[in-house]
Amino acid sequence: MTTKNKSAFEASLEAYLFEDTLKSVRMKAWKKFQERGLPHPKEDAYRYFKPTTLYQKNVSKQLFEVPNIEKIKQWTDPFKDKNYLLFYQGHFLPKYSQYADLENYIEILPLSEAFSTYGAFFRTYFDEFLKKEKDPLTLLSLALHQEGLFVYIPKNTQCEKELIILEVSEINGSLWQAPFSVVSVGKNSACQITTVSLGESTIDQQVTSPFYGFDLGELSKLSHTHSSLYQKGVRMDSFRVRQQRESHFKHVNVQVGSSKVRSSYQVELQGEHVQSEILGLNVLKGKEEAHTHILMEHLAPNGLSRQLIKNLVDEQSTSSFEGKIYIESLAQLTNAYQTNHNCVLSDEASAYSKPNLEIYADDVKASHGSTTGQIDKEQLFYLQSRGLTSSQAKQILLKGFCDEILESIPSHLIKTQLAKELEKYFEGK
Repeated sequence: MTTKNKSAFEASLEAYLFEDTLKSVRMKAWKKFQERGLPHPKEDAYRYFKPTTLYQKNVSKQLFEVPNIEKIKQWTDPFKDKNYLLFYQGHFLPKYSQYADLENYIEILPLSEAFSTYGAFFRTYFDEFLKKEKDPLTLLSLALHQEGLFVYIPKNTQCEKELIILEVSEINGSLWQAPFSVVSVGKNSACQITTVSLGESTIDQQVTSPFYGFDLGELSKLSHTHSSLYQKGVRMDSFRVRQQRESHFKHVNVQVGSSKVRSSYQVELQGEHVQSEILGLNVLKGKEEAHTHILMEHLAPNGLSRQLIKNLVDEQSTSSFEGKIYIESLAQLTNAYQTNHNCVLSDEASAYSKPNLEIYADDVKASHGSTTGQIDKEQLFYLQSRGLTSSQAKQILLKGFCDEILESIPSHLIKTQLAKELEKYFEGK
């Protein structure tokens, strides 16, 4: 990485800074990003992501145009019977969203409007965020997002219908897009949220930097599914979660065919008897990359967390996993588990894994583990001995590898869609 390349990249980003009600927060995030600097490829969290390719991009800003209605219908038609919120080219567009079933008991606002309406909440939220956040790419998401989204589920609200957040990008959009969402779940409330990334962009210069902030109150439950299909360019997802007493968070992330994606998680289990679960599946071929970085922080007693990340790598693709379970001295009686499984289908494919524990309490149950291997030859032989072809046997075993993650997705629509895409991936194996 040269200083010249780095400066050119930063200069192209600065064009995205603009004035709105979040100006003070944006500038604080931008200032902290500049103080921190872009990540160095030798840093552990970026060793396999190799950010130097990112610095060579000139992510010029384009004038945002109101979307073509007929074009938008093509993207939203599969969800016409669902409640959905639409991001287009990184902007939240309430006018083109559909959530009449939910309006009476949850609140949905553009982030700039929500910052004025819920000023006290957001001042505290962003102050704490900026104090703790160390990832420069996440700081960029806050500083440079175009128009974000705020979803508020008031206390004692059981939101039984799924809410889908659609993130649509097209070829003619700005080369830096940062969909920014904050979801606050009140005390004793529950909801199911799904984010779906869609796009026709074939531009390798595209950089997408979504932020997903989840704030769970006491006794609340949030189920979140995230799916991304065939995303070009570089995608850097930031998931930030805070959990209060007896809250439950379950997250499933499935990536299929993304050119280069990095998923960064920081989960704070701040109250007692909190449960948190992160499940992930990355399916890769060609020269595609998927990198997962997780920090699970147990800060109070009696917490339970589970991480399970699976990577299926073929041809010249690359995956990496770095996960840490951090258990504070006060977090006695914690149960925390971390597992990474990698299935390598080619001699040229690579899978890196670095699970670790950092424990300061003496009465805990914690474990971590990682496996990397190929398709089991004995299982393959057994299936072929029952009359299946080699290709059919491989497809069954690969499907079995993925099914544990797919079956955990609560949304029938998304589960069915992903299953069809995986069938395409397995064809010819």
